[in-house]
Amino acid sequence: MVTLLDLLTADPELLNNIVLPEEMDRETLVNQILFEGCTLYPIYQDPILFKRMVEHYFIMRLQIHEELAKTLEYSYNPLENYDRIEDRTRTGSGTESYNRNRDLTGNATTEEQVSAYNESSYQPQSKTITNTADSDDEELSRETGEEGSEHSRIHGNIGVTTSQQMLEDQRRVVKFSLYEFIAAHFLKTFMIGLY
Repeated sequence: MVTLLDLLTADPELLNNIVLPEEMDRETLVNQILFEGCTLYPIYQDPILFKRMVEHYFIMRLQIHEELAKTLEYSYNPLENYDRIEDRTRTGSGTESYNRNRDLTGNATTEEQVSAYNESSYQPQSKTITNTADSDDEELSRETGEEGSEHSRIHGNIGVTTSQQMLEDQRRVVKFSLYEFIAAHFLKTFMIGLY
């Protein structure tokens, strides 16, 4: 049986036609594949068939690799798990009116409760009964022609995850290598696990 290195020695262009996202370097990926698996045995021992299947593999997985590459470019604060942005635009004109009418009618009784010190029972000092009739009218009118826009951003940690947990998650993100991920999947797909 021949190893991956044997196939590449026989045909140095064996991995030249693989398709990758624009931001990835083909030579770096090929070197990673060799680093991890040059002594492994390909499932296709024929170089022509192997090359054809490898090209097919990378075409079929291109969309996955492109989406994974995009995740490496996201901009975010690793210690925040909430970020809301709102943009509002106010337009319009018109009149806003407000009317209030109140009728205030009623009887009021006022009684002053003072009794002489030498009385045996309570004796009010004075009692006043008042009849009132009044009305209150209020009207408010204003022109509304407000136009403008508002931009607000609310962000931070909403408390379901601690900052330390988010920091640990960020460390896992930083350790992710797309080259290692693709190389590992490639070797799992195309190599026999014999050492």
